[in-house]
Amino acid sequence: MGKSDLLASSRLAEDYRSKRLSRRKKDAQRMTYSIEQLKGEIGRGGGVAKNNLFRVLLPVIPEIYLNSTGVAVATPQSLNILCTRATLPGRQLMTVERTIGTVTQKVAYGYINDEVTFSFLGLNNYVVRKYLEDWQNYALNQNNFEVKYKTQYAKNVIIQQLDQSHRVVYAVKLEKAFPTQLLNIDFSNDNGQPVEVGVNLSYTRWSRVNFLSNAISTEAQEFFENLLL
Repeated sequence: MGKSDLLASSRLAEDYRSKRLSRRKKDAQRMTYSIEQLKGEIGRGGGVAKNNLFRVLLPVIPEIYLNSTGVAVATPQSLNILCTRATLPGRQLMTVERTIGTVTQKVAYGYINDEVTFSFLGLNNYVVRKYLEDWQNYALNQNNFEVKYKTQYAKNVIIQQLDQSHRVVYAVKLEKAFPTQLLNIDFSNDNGQPVEVGVNLSYTRWSRVNFLSNAISTEAQEFFENLLL
């Protein structure tokens, strides 16, 4: 190989290293730009939503609200405090295939709402379990098998997403909800784990609500009690 060939090979190698370095710099710039974009979007969106910041508002049912001594069995505040998990509902569109000419496509004709699940910390007074049992028994009396009208036992339930300042950023209302399944409680000889009370709720539909209460004050509680009844 002659001297001129060596010089040409050296230039090609140098050009290749230069282009590769340039590509790496551009990739790094694009990555940095994407991270900055993400930070900007997070900032404009008020931060990242956390799944442990939520509030549930379960109904006050006058017929089961007070015990025989006139003391409230379970309040919306206590139910919310004891709620450890909640499900924000989804929605599935029901579709059917329609063929027009040679094109087959899906079109919507309805929707399906799945049940939502709530879990509560169990206390020794079993206040949550009793509340849910009484709600079910109010819908269908276990002793005389009397069945109430759905308008009597189906109530509204509200689920709220909170931000880190505990302000409501999103909320949905489950319309005409009631407990269809009170989940089993399993006992075992394990290391004294807390009892968990679980329930599945069915409902007619859910909708996004615009009223956002940032604290459960007395006035807000009165509003929700009237709203949920």
